[in-house]
Amino acid sequence: MDIAVVKIELSFSVHATEDIEKNMETISKLIPQNNFDHANIKQEKLEGGYGNPIEFLQITFTRKKEMDNIIANLASNLDVSEKKKLNSEFHERFNKEKSTFFFRFAKESLYKNKFQISSSTNVIKVALKMRSFVKNVDFRKYMIDRGILLEE
Repeated sequence: MDIAVVKIELSFSVHATEDIEKNMETISKLIPQNNFDHANIKQEKLEGGYGNPIEFLQITFTRKKEMDNIIANLASNLDVSEKKKLNSEFHERFNKEKSTFFFRFAKESLYKNKFQISSSTNVIKVALKMRSFVKNVDFRKYMIDRGILLEE
């Protein structure tokens, strides 16, 4: 394989009016079998615009097995329209210099088991960092082959 995913990072904010346990339950829908054993979890306390406390969480995976499971889970749970949307927006979502593909899931929808891509503020951000072992590879095709994107 000319391309490999080398890091998956999920990040999200938990506001004072939200329950952190409910947010972690929502995150577990993205991570098969709640496999956080080898995840690097960073939690930071921030202050919102009106002085309200905000927890910012960043969960990072770097082990191939867990990353493959997460990608397979995403591919099986994203519906056709979401995969087509990600494909049509590939160039806006892919940072070529960092070889990273970005997208966001609506937290409320994900809590209800609907993997809905969103641009709102109440989201779980996902970054798939990839590495190419040769020049001039097609990252888009790789994402299609992995089942995250779908061509029209």
